[in-house]
Formats: sequence, structure tokens, C-alpha cells
Amino acid sequence: MKNKEFGVYLHAMLAALTCPCHAIFYVYLLSGTTLGAFLFEHEIIFMSVLGFAFPFFIFMVLKSNQQFKTKKRMEKIGQVCEISCKTCTSKNT
Repeated sequence: MKNKEFGVYLHAMLAALTCPCHAIFYVYLLSGTTLGAFLFEHEIIFMSVLGFAFPFFIFMVLKSNQQFKTKKRMEKIGQVCEISCKTCTSKNT
């Protein structure tokens, strides 16, 4: 699995985990622990944080997926040129 493809899957996983509809399951899953009690007491704040994080990760999934598809399409027609920055040197004297 390539690095860019991994990024799409990572962002998709984080989007699924930060979906605000899953907040109640996290509270029940962590019940009986200190973190579960804290989340229960501050559930509105917890859901708000997830509500702000979720659209960000959805945007990142869409952006990464679009870049991945564009690169694949350009590779297919032979218009991709990758430059390794390790070989680039600047000789300003």
C-alpha cells in the first residue's frame, strides 16, 4: 500500500471515529472508567468537539481521494513526473 493511499484510509478511519453520532457509544463503551464518567458529565462539549473534527476529516478524505485519483489518471496517460527532492541541490555562491 502506497503512502498516499494509506492517507485516504487513515482519514476515512478518523472521520468514522469522530462522527458525532458515535459519541454516545463512546460514553457507554467507556462506562465504569474515569474517562467514561468525564465524558458523561461533559457529553455536550464532547459531541461539539467531534462535530467540529468530523467535517475536517471528511474534507481531508475527499481531498486525498481526489489527489489519488488525479495522480492515477495522470500516470495512466503518461503525464506524471516525480522529482525526488534529495537529488535537488542549490549552488548559490
